[in-house]
Amino acid sequence: MASGTVNFTTVKKFKDQIMKLASDHQYSLTEIDETIAKRRLQQAYYEIESRLMARGLTDVQISTWKRGEEYQLDIATYWYAKASGWGGKLRDEVDWTKVFDRREELDDVAVVSNDEDLLLKSESVAVGMDLMTINKELGYDS
Repeated sequence: MASGTVNFTTVKKFKDQIMKLASDHQYSLTEIDETIAKRRLQQAYYEIESRLMARGLTDVQISTWKRGEEYQLDIATYWYAKASGWGGKLRDEVDWTKVFDRREELDDVAVVSNDEDLLLKSESVAVGMDLMTINKELGYDS
């Protein structure tokens, strides 16, 4: 792992995302500790890895996930925001940081590699229906 790269993404992208959120929500934040940023990104990757491995993917397959950076940045951002007290720890219904907590999505998300290979399908995605067969099963022959 190069100094600025943590699996799918870079510390710079993470820091840029955190700084933008701080600015958008008028938080006073001048610098993000590099060690903390790397730790949050690494923890987010481990979360992705453990959930996708539980669904049957290998470490190599996970490392080629097309949307891996998106999920890693969001999960790390959520954890950083919670640790910073952003979003209101006691009032979850108005917590704007919840949109970044995408951990549960990992249990059902479709996983497509950078080469456009479907590695895992999502159970919640509608599959193509054969209307002719359905109609025949319902007794409609036309």
